Amino acid sequence: HVNTRSDLEAQGAAHMGKIQREMLLETFHALCKKHKTTELNKEQLREVFPMVDDAMFDTLYRFFDKNGDGSVDVKEFVVTLGMLLHSTNIDDRIHLAFAMFDTDGNRSLDKDEFRAMMKATLAPSMELLLKTTVGVESFREFLQFEYAVENLEFWQAAGAFQTAEFVDMDVGRLILRKYIVDGTYIDPETGEEKSTTPVNIRGDQQERIVAAFAKAEETATAAAAEEE
Repeated sequence: HVNTRSDLEAQGAAHMGKIQREMLLETFHALCKKHKTTELNKEQLREVFPMVDDAMFDTLYRFFDKNGDGSVDVKEFVVTLGMLLHSTNIDDRIHLAFAMFDTDGNRSLDKDEFRAMMKATLAPSMELLLKTTVGVESFREFLQFEYAVENLEFWQAAGAFQTAEFVDMDVGRLILRKYIVDGTYIDPETGEEKSTTPVNIRGDQQERIVAAFAKAEETATAAAAEEE
């Protein structure tokens, strides 16, 4: 049985909390206020998904614009993001991907629709959602409920460290102690010792990460000495 869009909309609505709904409404109205409009066109909605490639965004926009009138109203915005944000297991993702690419709504994919799905190569997933502000905040809300928000914080901190223009090993050491070693660290702004919950990983994984960072630190120290 393939879930219809109506099924997916109902599922998203059932799992959406009051806070999340209000956040989505605030996001929509902020964009409308910015562009002095009451509905979002394709370019304006693009601001919600700045890192999604053009081919995937074309599909996303058609999915948001349910009635095909060329703009996205507040209901389409909230309902569609509700579906995206709450399709987190593999079955939900399959149904959602099917609904997105079944452009004629006949509950089957013809050759062109299947080709479009394969070309996009990006199923609606956490990877897509974590490229949006709304997605990150919603995922944080979910993790707080599951008492695991440190996983998202570690992912964001490690990503920022990895992509920084200049590598600051002090920042690396802070991330290591805060999320991997034991959760204790010195706040760089106040100088106070603080503690948090480290990510839940196996002991051997922790050892490999610590060893890899130590090796990277040695390499950075040697490189700095050579420059002097």
